[in-house]
Amino acid sequence: MLVISKEQVESLRDRLKNSGELGSCIEEVKRMLEIKSTLLWRADAACGCVGNGPANSLYVEVQLIENTLVALEQGDIIKGASLLDEYVRIVL
Repeated sequence: MLVISKEQVESLRDRLKNSGELGSCIEEVKRMLEIKSTLLWRADAACGCVGNGPANSLYVEVQLIENTLVALEQGDIIKGASLLDEYVRIVL
């Protein structure tokens, strides 16, 4: 599925509070990144036809998810959760 819902991201953010689930949360963020990177790749390929709008929006999403992943891999759960909040606020 290539859709990431607000509820999924909020659930992920809430699960970060349970330190025993950090590994599964990181895997979920990686899946989100894979989804959005694929969509960005497709949007870039279609830019000649529809302009840069979709690609620019997806680029912002990919950056937020990449930054979230880095924070979580470094063990900074507070920053990761904050970035997920920002993702929900800006994107969803």
